[in-house]
Amino acid sequence: MQPALRLSTLLVLVLVLGLALVVVAVGSARGEASVWPTDSWPRADGSEPYQPQDIEAFLKTAFEDDAAEFFRGARGVVVVHGGKLVAEAYREAEGYGPQSRFVSWSEAKSVTQALTGIAVRKNLLELHAPAPVTQWQGRDDPRAAITLDQLLRMSSGLEWEEGAGGLDDSSVMLFGSGRRDMAAFAADKPASHTPGEHWAYATGTTMIVSGLVRDAVGGSEDAYRAFIAGELLEPLGMTSAVAEFDPAGTFIGGTSFYASTRDYARFGLLYLRDGVWNGKRILPEGWSDYSRSVTPHSDGKYAVHFWLGPVGEAKALAAQGLALPDDMYQARGMGGQFIAIIPSRDVVIAYNGYSELEDYSPIDVYFAKILALLTE
Repeated sequence: MQPALRLSTLLVLVLVLGLALVVVAVGSARGEASVWPTDSWPRADGSEPYQPQDIEAFLKTAFEDDAAEFFRGARGVVVVHGGKLVAEAYREAEGYGPQSRFVSWSEAKSVTQALTGIAVRKNLLELHAPAPVTQWQGRDDPRAAITLDQLLRMSSGLEWEEGAGGLDDSSVMLFGSGRRDMAAFAADKPASHTPGEHWAYATGTTMIVSGLVRDAVGGSEDAYRAFIAGELLEPLGMTSAVAEFDPAGTFIGGTSFYASTRDYARFGLLYLRDGVWNGKRILPEGWSDYSRSVTPHSDGKYAVHFWLGPVGEAKALAAQGLALPDDMYQARGMGGQFIAIIPSRDVVIAYNGYSELEDYSPIDVYFAKILALLTE
């Protein structure tokens, strides 16, 4: 081999090895090389720079008699770091444990978002194209311009009154005249704002999205159930999970998903790993970053069927010497259901509870103290 050729070959090898090291470094930073829960969930073993028993002891403070009122209904909490199950705790005195299944309420919206992402990855739906909603087609209808992205961002501009009782649109859809075909009920609402120029949280919007996924994967309840199981639940090993459907064959993806706290943590881990599960891509590449991108006009609080930042004010945490990472995003549900995903700390925290209080901000302090115990 000529000297010049040997030199060029050496340079190529150096570049290739350097690129490989960069890839490994990036993968490690994102936690992609970490362990995965399969039949069992690998646990923290004491080799970490923290003591798992200390974290478990703190988790249990939510179940003590002198806990803040918000935690009187605490039922289960799971902490995952580096893919490992660090600690978990349950209100065992009332029969709750790792196998207990909890209603998601609006955490289900994030599950619907994941199903949408899978459909996008499979080229069954287009994210930035007008949403193919049947009621909006075939005539000069301003709603026909609404994109799937705008629906996922709650920026469709459709008229909607969100509530948790009475005669608001959500209650009529879930429990009244709209319950037989929730997607159609929501899609029949008129436009009240220009799409993309107004943000308003609306469970009906999620039902429109769920209806689009149903139609994209076959149009029937059986096809939709098979899609949910085969494309999401089975790959992640979410064996406890149950999705509820309306009579029209649509997953009630705004409110009605049921799973154990561990399985909610599995769902969070999928997003922490950019939609890859044990080497298999489930969500489109970059979907996790898209999921936590800020939605305009939401005061920086909402992303893409996920919430951003703490429930309360960051300054209230700071007054206690605490903080939550800026990159945290969460699935949240009524009564106190949370899946907190924190990429910079490689952490997922899943919490299930029940509270009738309007102020959920005590969960901010709880999560911040957990992170403080997970020292680097």
